Amino acid sequence: MRFRAQIIPEIGASSLKKILLILLALLSLSLPAWAEQTAQKTISTSLYSIELPENWQVIEQTEPAGLNIIVFTSKAHDAVVTLVQGSAGDSDLNTIAESFAEQYKAHEKPVDKDDVAYFNYTTYEGDDGSARIMVQDGQFIVATCLLYTSPSPRDS
Repeated sequence: MRFRAQIIPEIGASSLKKILLILLALLSLSLPAWAEQTAQKTISTSLYSIELPENWQVIEQTEPAGLNIIVFTSKAHDAVVTLVQGSAGDSDLNTIAESFAEQYKAHEKPVDKDDVAYFNYTTYEGDDGSARIMVQDGQFIVATCLLYTSPSPRDS
Protein backbone atom coordinates (compact mmCIF):
# COMPACT_ATOMS: atom_id res chain seq x y z
CA MET A 1 0.00 0.00 0.00
CA ARG A 2 1.35 3.45 -0.96
CA PHE A 3 0.64 6.58 0.97
CA ARG A 4 1.18 10.02 -0.51
CA ALA A 5 0.78 13.24 1.38
CA GLN A 6 -0.97 15.69 -0.85
CA ILE A 7 0.01 19.18 0.23
CA ILE A 8 -0.39 20.68 -3.22
CA PRO A 9 -3.39 19.59 -5.24
CA GLU A 10 -2.52 17.62 -8.35
CA ILE A 11 -2.22 19.65 -11.52
CA GLY A 12 -3.35 18.08 -14.73
CA ALA A 13 -1.03 17.86 -17.73
CA SER A 14 -2.99 20.48 -19.67
CA SER A 15 -2.84 22.95 -16.75
CA LEU A 16 0.90 22.40 -16.40
CA LYS A 17 1.40 23.05 -20.13
CA LYS A 18 -0.56 26.31 -19.84
CA ILE A 19 1.56 27.45 -16.90
CA LEU A 20 4.76 26.62 -18.79
CA LEU A 21 3.55 28.48 -21.89
CA ILE A 22 2.70 31.56 -19.80
CA LEU A 23 6.13 31.47 -18.11
CA LEU A 24 7.88 31.07 -21.48
CA ALA A 25 5.89 33.97 -22.94
CA LEU A 26 6.82 36.20 -20.00
CA LEU A 27 10.45 35.15 -20.23
CA SER A 28 10.60 35.84 -23.98
CA LEU A 29 9.20 39.33 -23.41
CA SER A 30 11.87 40.13 -20.83
CA LEU A 31 14.86 38.65 -22.72
CA PRO A 32 15.56 41.63 -25.03
CA ALA A 33 15.72 44.06 -22.10
CA TRP A 34 17.81 41.64 -20.06
CA ALA A 35 20.24 41.04 -22.96
CA GLU A 36 20.64 44.77 -23.58
CA GLN A 37 21.28 45.44 -19.91
CA THR A 38 23.76 42.57 -19.66
CA ALA A 39 25.62 43.64 -22.80
CA GLN A 40 26.16 47.10 -21.34
CA LYS A 41 27.65 45.75 -18.10
CA THR A 42 30.03 43.08 -19.44
CA ILE A 43 33.47 43.72 -20.85
CA SER A 44 35.03 40.72 -22.58
CA THR A 45 38.25 40.00 -24.43
CA SER A 46 39.99 36.76 -25.32
CA LEU A 47 41.71 36.77 -21.90
CA TYR A 48 39.11 38.05 -19.47
CA SER A 49 35.55 39.07 -18.81
CA ILE A 50 34.48 41.76 -16.35
CA GLU A 51 31.04 42.48 -14.98
CA LEU A 52 30.79 46.23 -14.35
CA PRO A 53 28.82 47.47 -11.37
CA GLU A 54 25.82 49.65 -12.21
CA ASN A 55 27.65 52.83 -11.22
CA TRP A 56 30.51 52.24 -13.73
CA GLN A 57 30.60 52.80 -17.48
CA VAL A 58 32.94 52.20 -20.42
CA ILE A 59 34.20 55.51 -21.79
CA GLU A 60 36.59 54.16 -24.43
CA GLN A 61 37.31 50.85 -26.12
CA THR A 62 39.90 50.81 -28.91
CA GLU A 63 42.22 48.36 -30.64
CA PRO A 64 45.18 50.35 -31.99
CA ALA A 65 48.22 48.49 -33.37
CA GLY A 66 47.40 45.06 -31.96
CA LEU A 67 46.46 46.33 -28.52
CA ASN A 68 43.12 46.11 -26.79
CA ILE A 69 42.53 49.20 -24.63
CA ILE A 70 39.46 49.61 -22.44
CA VAL A 71 38.88 52.62 -20.20
CA PHE A 72 36.02 52.70 -17.75
CA THR A 73 35.05 55.07 -14.98
CA SER A 74 32.71 55.45 -12.09
CA LYS A 75 29.67 57.51 -13.04
CA ALA A 76 30.84 60.07 -10.44
CA HIS A 77 34.13 60.30 -12.43
CA ASP A 78 36.18 59.96 -9.25
CA ALA A 79 38.07 56.87 -10.45
CA VAL A 80 39.25 55.55 -13.83
CA VAL A 81 40.48 52.05 -14.66
CA THR A 82 42.40 51.36 -17.86
CA LEU A 83 43.18 47.88 -19.19
CA VAL A 84 45.78 47.43 -21.93
CA GLN A 85 46.24 43.97 -23.44
CA GLY A 86 48.66 42.96 -26.15
CA SER A 87 51.31 40.55 -27.36
CA ALA A 88 54.38 40.33 -25.16
CA GLY A 89 56.51 39.16 -28.09
CA ASP A 90 59.95 38.28 -26.74
CA SER A 91 59.64 40.68 -23.79
CA ASP A 92 59.47 39.43 -20.23
CA LEU A 93 57.44 40.86 -17.35
CA ASN A 94 60.24 43.14 -16.10
CA THR A 95 60.88 44.68 -19.52
CA ILE A 96 57.19 45.41 -20.09
CA ALA A 97 56.74 46.75 -16.53
CA GLU A 98 59.78 49.03 -16.83
CA SER A 99 58.53 50.36 -20.16
CA PHE A 100 55.11 51.26 -18.73
CA ALA A 101 56.67 52.63 -15.51
CA GLU A 102 58.81 54.98 -17.61
CA GLN A 103 55.78 56.04 -19.67
CA TYR A 104 53.76 56.76 -16.50
CA LYS A 105 56.74 58.42 -14.75
CA ALA A 106 56.52 55.98 -11.83
CA HIS A 107 57.77 56.99 -8.40
CA GLU A 108 60.15 54.02 -8.32
CA LYS A 109 61.15 51.02 -10.42
CA PRO A 110 58.41 48.38 -10.73
CA VAL A 111 58.31 45.66 -8.08
CA ASP A 112 57.78 42.06 -9.17
CA LYS A 113 55.98 39.84 -6.65
CA ASP A 114 54.33 36.50 -7.45
CA ASP A 115 54.55 37.09 -11.23
CA VAL A 116 52.78 40.47 -10.99
CA ALA A 117 54.74 43.68 -11.39
CA TYR A 118 53.39 46.90 -9.92
CA PHE A 119 54.24 50.56 -9.53
CA ASN A 120 52.61 53.77 -8.35
CA TYR A 121 52.54 57.08 -10.14
CA THR A 122 51.15 60.60 -9.85
CA THR A 123 49.57 62.48 -12.75
CA TYR A 124 50.62 66.02 -13.58
CA GLU A 125 47.36 67.14 -11.88
CA GLY A 126 48.53 65.50 -8.64
CA ASP A 127 46.19 62.49 -8.68
CA ASP A 128 47.49 59.12 -7.48
CA GLY A 129 47.47 56.03 -9.64
CA SER A 130 48.63 52.45 -9.45
CA ALA A 131 49.49 49.92 -12.15
CA ARG A 132 49.60 46.11 -12.17
CA ILE A 133 51.22 44.14 -15.00
CA MET A 134 51.06 40.42 -15.82
CA VAL A 135 52.43 38.31 -18.66
CA GLN A 136 50.93 34.93 -19.49
CA ASP A 137 50.86 32.74 -22.58
CA GLY A 138 52.65 35.38 -24.68
CA GLN A 139 50.18 38.14 -23.74
CA PHE A 140 50.59 41.05 -21.34
CA ILE A 141 47.93 42.97 -19.53
CA VAL A 142 48.38 46.28 -17.74
CA ALA A 143 45.69 47.46 -15.36
CA THR A 144 45.87 51.00 -14.03
CA CYS A 145 43.61 52.62 -11.49
CA LEU A 146 43.53 56.38 -11.06
CA LEU A 147 41.74 57.94 -8.12
CA TYR A 148 40.93 61.61 -8.54
CA THR A 149 41.76 63.71 -5.49
CA SER A 150 41.35 66.94 -7.42
CA PRO A 151 38.29 67.72 -9.60
CA SER A 152 38.02 65.20 -12.41
CA PRO A 153 38.89 66.40 -15.97
CA ARG A 154 35.41 65.17 -16.96
CA ASP A 155 33.86 67.64 -14.49
CA SER A 156 35.29 70.64 -16.35
